[in-house]
Amino acid sequence: LGIKLLQSAGIVVGIITGRCSKIVTRRAKELGIAHVIQGREDKLTALNEFCSQLNIDLSEVAYMGDDLPDRKAIMAAGLGATVGNGAADVIAVADWQSESNGGEGAVRELCEAWLKSLDLWSHLVEQLD
Repeated sequence: LGIKLLQSAGIVVGIITGRCSKIVTRRAKELGIAHVIQGREDKLTALNEFCSQLNIDLSEVAYMGDDLPDRKAIMAAGLGATVGNGAADVIAVADWQSESNGGEGAVRELCEAWLKSLDLWSHLVEQLD
């Protein structure tokens, strides 16, 4: 739901992952995520490519990751975020950390916090009623 709410607010969502997985492809399609970069361990390079494709600056991006390959991208993004159980070296450089662990609602938590910071949350929740 968090990702869908971001998208309904006009925020573009993408996935960058080191794995290549049909499951990720299927889930992205279900969520309407058009920008999926798989099989990339150099997350910062992939993030720069993503920004170039969309003609946006890194300062306009929120990036969430949990492990060492995400560290440089987290540092470069306008908002670098990690999960509650992220690697210690990632937590040390992140601007924001979820209370939830990865796979337990951390992305949704970030989506909600971000939409609240933009004063969009209440309006979006009202639309769900």
